Amino acid sequence: MMAPGRAEALDVLVNASVAQEEIGIGQLYAIFTGRSRYWDDGSSITVVMYREDVDVQKEFCRDILDMPARKLRFSWNYVSFAGIGREPIIVESKQEMLDKINSIPHSIGFVDLLDDQEGDWYVLEIK
Repeated sequence: MMAPGRAEALDVLVNASVAQEEIGIGQLYAIFTGRSRYWDDGSSITVVMYREDVDVQKEFCRDILDMPARKLRFSWNYVSFAGIGREPIIVESKQEMLDKINSIPHSIGFVDLLDDQEGDWYVLEIK
């Protein structure tokens, strides 16, 4: 499902309030397509993503979710219009992504590699 070598260039981040250290690709897919709305402890998931034309969004969709970014947008439109969930928070930059994950409990998002930045988040291991 993931392109060899490419997925390692992306980090999936969660707010420190999330009581989970690793995530399966199936659960990740379900969360980022709006099919899974709650963490295992019952807390509501807040998804944070980039606009679909941002390169890191395209890479995440292609290399981790194995779908085009526009198809992901259609999935969220369905979730929103059907009234079964709320749309993700959309950000424009890596710094804005880090700020949102840092400040929103139970949130999940992704960035290209983190360097040495610190915040109230941690990187989930994809298993």
